Amino acid sequence: MKRRVLSLALLAMLVLSLTAQASTWSLSGRPKLSISGTTATCSVNLESSDLDDELKVTLALWCGDNIVDSWTETGYGEVSIRETCRVVKGNTYDLVMMPVVNGVAKSTVTVSADS
Repeated sequence: MKRRVLSLALLAMLVLSLTAQASTWSLSGRPKLSISGTTATCSVNLESSDLDDELKVTLALWCGDNIVDSWTETGYGEVSIRETCRVVKGNTYDLVMMPVVNGVAKSTVTVSADS
């Protein structure tokens, strides 16, 4: 009986310590989309609070249902993308950021701009 209680107590301590570590983790960075004339500048600087985190970020520029261009970068702790591409005046464009941390997809973030 004592072994079972001790095992359960150790398991509870392990779960609590993992939960505490997970709650201190954070990911920061928002995509930026600016359009000047017929040139779109797409960028993001994605950072993790843990420099050992493997990060992968993809930026995809959309015009309606059509993808205009996309870029992907990987790294540890921080990754950056800054690219330009041609756009057509008079359209609305959406830049979608798709982050992956340690192989786990995180929530996408979308920003929009008119040309």
